[in-house]
Amino acid sequence: MLFELSNKLQSIIDLEKNQIAGFFNSAVFDPEKGKLIALLVKTNIFKKKIILPVDNLQIGAGVFAVKTKQILEYRPYPKIQRLVEKEIPIINQRVKTESGKYLGKVSSVLIEDAGFYIVKLYLNSPSLSATFLSFMPNSATGLVINREDILQIGPKAIIVENDSAKKVDVREVAQAKSIK
Repeated sequence: MLFELSNKLQSIIDLEKNQIAGFFNSAVFDPEKGKLIALLVKTNIFKKKIILPVDNLQIGAGVFAVKTKQILEYRPYPKIQRLVEKEIPIINQRVKTESGKYLGKVSSVLIEDAGFYIVKLYLNSPSLSATFLSFMPNSATGLVINREDILQIGPKAIIVENDSAKKVDVREVAQAKSIK
């Protein structure tokens, strides 16, 4: 199964207490493997908790369900702490080709739940004209990067192969995401 991570509000449900445990705040990725390691969850204005994406993490449309024991106070394990301190974001990260051409920023990430690896990056359009055209009913395009085209995930940008970005109709992508 595939699921999407974005800045949209995504709830974390505690299955044992049958209540909302918090809301998705950000994702921690291993930049060398392109793998989701943990979800940082905001429980209120001042606190964060961390959820490790383990096999029994249940994923639904805009919702992650976990058992109480999977919700840990924000004291990450050493490997996760190092990745959190590196501050290498995926969502809202700049994407460039290996030749330096700016493609846009990551608006969402498609992830497979078997190993939590990135499958695709969906990009916001970098140009004003593309943004303007997105309001036109017959002309809404965006860019998609496949996992195999990602060369490097860094703190300032994600570098991808030249000519790897595929132009897609944003309406088709939204429809495909809702079918999953």
